[in-house]
Amino acid sequence: MVKTSYITVIEAAPVADFVGTPTSGDRPLTVSFTDTSVGVATSWTWDFENDGTVDSTLHDPVFTYTAMGTYT
Repeated sequence: MVKTSYITVIEAAPVADFVGTPTSGDRPLTVSFTDTSVGVATSWTWDFENDGTVDSTLHDPVFTYTAMGTYT
């Protein structure tokens, strides 16, 4: 007996995650970001200052914060 459409394998959507090092310090503060996402990501869009401007499309970017503040 042959059973069709019995097993379906899909690719799960990636779950975004990252780490930044260091997370505090004197300005200007240069932070290295590492993508630790789970799944297959094909592109990256980083907005480090949360101002709606894309600051990088690299996988593991580096960004220098020049203004004091807390960034999320």
